[in-house]
Amino acid sequence: FQSQVAALLDMEVANASMYDGSTACAEAAMMAARVTKRKKIVFSGGVHPHYIDTARTACEALGLEIVALPAAVDDEAAVTKTFHAIETKLGPIDLVIAGAGTFTPNNASDMRVALFKQMYEVNYLGVIHVLSVVLPVFRARKAGHVSWIASVAGYRGLPGAAAYGATKAALINLAESLKPQLDTEGIKISVINPGFVRTP
Repeated sequence: FQSQVAALLDMEVANASMYDGSTACAEAAMMAARVTKRKKIVFSGGVHPHYIDTARTACEALGLEIVALPAAVDDEAAVTKTFHAIETKLGPIDLVIAGAGTFTPNNASDMRVALFKQMYEVNYLGVIHVLSVVLPVFRARKAGHVSWIASVAGYRGLPGAAAYGATKAALINLAESLKPQLDTEGIKISVINPGFVRTP
């Protein structure tokens, strides 16, 4: 799956949700809409048009609206532009879920630097691009919740996941490093560590 960023906007101000990325985001958006009672879902980034159409049909049956915006978390300028565009048009964001992810199996027989760079730039720096624009805003407000998707592969080295596992371990470490300070500033931080899933 491609780079993802998701944000739930303040219900009182915008009553909207924003998602970017894999096909799973379409399902996650619909679940979030049911739980949070938000009426608008904004997709941005690497979601295939087919899945947006599928999500749109399902969401419309629930009385929800889908809006599509371009963005990709491996593009720092695009992330910044999209974040500010959403806040300008729809109101303050109070929850951001960043789930950048790409995976190519590799082991000691395949130590191509380009492969490591690709996974690092999407899986890790993608989250950093999101945090670099979101955290200053949340810290100024002394409120907000930031979450990102790592993986159980970040806990232990797994065969065939030399590059991938390292990026996910870095995301877990990042959260542990930032949490003590952000706790004192009124900002919630969390990490989601899924197991193995079959992504279309």
